[in-house]
Amino acid sequence: MTLPIPNAQALAATFRTTRINNLIAQSKAQQVLREVQEKIDNFPAFDSDLDNRTTFVAYGLLAAGCSLVELNETLEGQAELLKAADLLESIHRTESSKSQVSSTHCLVGAMAFYACGQYSRAFVLIRQIEACSATTRFPH
Repeated sequence: MTLPIPNAQALAATFRTTRINNLIAQSKAQQVLREVQEKIDNFPAFDSDLDNRTTFVAYGLLAAGCSLVELNETLEGQAELLKAADLLESIHRTESSKSQVSSTHCLVGAMAFYACGQYSRAFVLIRQIEACSATTRFPH
């Protein structure tokens, strides 16, 4: 269901607070530590539910972005889709080989990249998911 433009804009605005920006910064820092395969014991005291909170933010941005695009506010909508895709990639890319849930979030992120014209980023992310799913058997 498409949100009216003012509602979609208000929804997107709710994710521009200092608290949300702090969560996103923590998520980006965590991504770097995961990429370099740092031991979890050496991670700083990130928010205890960081991945879930930032994933929720990403899906809120997706809802706002999709609604805006559907109502012909294309540039504004694509900007929200790009933020959401970037966040989903950041949160879940390094975990996609270990978790079917993270792979699914990466798939959604890749589709959002594609929808806002970021074809190369969409391709790179989807190729990584393909490689993981081809070599990994996820538990049901």
